[in-house]
Amino acid sequence: MALLTDKGVEGSAQAHAAVSGFVHRDPTDCKQARILWLIVFGAVFFLAAWGSRAGSALMNLPADVRATVDYIIVYAFGLAISAALVRYAWTSPPWDTWTTFRWKGILAGFAVTSTATFLAAAVAENLVLVLLGTPLYSSAVWHALSWRRVTIYDPSWIGVILVAAVEELIFRGVLFNYLLYGTSRWRVARATLMSSVIFALAHNLRDPLAWFTTDKAPLLLGLTLLGVLLATAYFNTGSLACSAGIHAGLAWIGLLNGRTHLDGLLRGNWLMGASKDLRTAPMVWVLFIVLMIACRLAGRRLRRLTE
Repeated sequence: MALLTDKGVEGSAQAHAAVSGFVHRDPTDCKQARILWLIVFGAVFFLAAWGSRAGSALMNLPADVRATVDYIIVYAFGLAISAALVRYAWTSPPWDTWTTFRWKGILAGFAVTSTATFLAAAVAENLVLVLLGTPLYSSAVWHALSWRRVTIYDPSWIGVILVAAVEELIFRGVLFNYLLYGTSRWRVARATLMSSVIFALAHNLRDPLAWFTTDKAPLLLGLTLLGVLLATAYFNTGSLACSAGIHAGLAWIGLLNGRTHLDGLLRGNWLMGASKDLRTAPMVWVLFIVLMIACRLAGRRLRRLTE
């Protein structure tokens, strides 16, 4: 989650790195083997994750316990495969250019971005309710509110932070950096798009072929846009704390919606879609795009905040 700097570039290129937040421009490390190694390690991860899930299913664990075990195993394999990719297949990783951890900056960046994202999503939801003519006050939502359900006292909220941190480390910290090689003017767009598509596809390891059905197309698009948003946040701020903050803020609003039954009021219209997963909603896609623009505009300030 530390800030990135480019120690190997002088003059205007160094100034550009300070603004853009990125770094890895090794022209000798642009071989096709890079993509081949990514495919190999990705295949190993998929087989390991699929095998572990099949094994947990055979153990006849309770559904809630099995889901938790599956998450832990998949994230553990993801971290292990990411570490192996960096150790054995990446000839010039930029880890030596990362500064040391600055916990004050990390916490500040996470707090600001998570809070701003949470409030932006809440405003968007209330705007939808106003446009639909739905009362902002709902007795069902109000009675569902409690200290344990809507605060950090609930362990699920801590879980959201852990999930956001691990996914950002894997998909932005490792994968995005790994794909951001060479000196091409399109390298940022390439790394953003490729890492975002992989991020989306990784959300359904149980049945990956389902992504090729029309029913899953809206979710695939929503997850890809989310990946683009998080990559944009990381690139413009130079800090995984900011992308993790945005990730956690969006997950928190989704958790709150489910706990208070607010998602039931939002579903069933063209703005929010019919699915319980609001990442399939056109209004949420617009929110992702707005947040991308905000990250671009506020990148320098967030960079200074995390330093």
